[in-house]
Amino acid sequence: MYNYQEDMKAKFNGVGARVEFDKIVNERNLDTLRDIPDKEIVTLVYKLRSSTAEQIIRIIGKNFKISESKIKEKIKKVVNLRLITRYKLEYEINGVKKETDNIYMLDVNGKNLIEGEDLQKLEWDQRDNLSIGTHPEIHLKHLITNKLIVKYIEEASAFYSYEIKPRLYFKHTAQNEYIRPDALINLGSEEYKVHFVLYTFRRNRKWKEELLKLIPHFENMYKDFTATVKLMQEPLMMFICEDEAQVKEVCAEIGRTNIPLSYTVYTYDTLIETKPLIKSIAIAKKEQSGKFTLEYPELQALL
Repeated sequence: MYNYQEDMKAKFNGVGARVEFDKIVNERNLDTLRDIPDKEIVTLVYKLRSSTAEQIIRIIGKNFKISESKIKEKIKKVVNLRLITRYKLEYEINGVKKETDNIYMLDVNGKNLIEGEDLQKLEWDQRDNLSIGTHPEIHLKHLITNKLIVKYIEEASAFYSYEIKPRLYFKHTAQNEYIRPDALINLGSEEYKVHFVLYTFRRNRKWKEELLKLIPHFENMYKDFTATVKLMQEPLMMFICEDEAQVKEVCAEIGRTNIPLSYTVYTYDTLIETKPLIKSIAIAKKEQSGKFTLEYPELQALL
């Protein structure tokens, strides 16, 4: 469900009617949402940007000892209160109509709830949701990235933290620059971290142009790397692709740069969906012919 298809169409599957914020306050005061803190789900959906029910359930389930059915019930409840909303993507394969699972995103009341209680301005407006109709690849990227993050949360004993769409600042020729990857995964501890900087690509028409625009920033970051609060040491770049063929296309572009291949690792949808974490990463090798081959070592250090 994570592959990009031409002519994907967004289908709204949430609540369109206005829900007054007073109703949300009353619901919370009556403790009807208290078995799992409702704000935990709303905040998680905001953090993940676009997510599936399975992803929400598995992350919430790690933090709260509560049944899957209870979490599903809570998700439905916060959708009905317009704290979060949902869409689907419809598409055709060989003339057969298909659709994705529900894709959950923040809704207007959820924004008001978090901003009101946390006194912070969220980086969100409804145009972010509406972009699913014009740029479905943005949301597909979030979905497969989140699926990989769930794998790390559940399977990596050294997992420390993650952040979606972080700003990672670095200095280049005395000026501050930053990259904004799809995610940052940290392994280790407060004192020592290994960083994976994730960039996700789907096969939308301009994906290679997106990569080529990013590459100079990658080169600048590695050229005179200095540790920062978010990057304690040089990170590994992890590229998430749709399939092995797209991985090799990314490798070919990276191979033309000054970025050592040893700083890059790769994965793709089938590996994420079917392999255990230690077998879900590929390493690229450049042959004398100039072609790239992929090796799939077992990374025991992740366990």
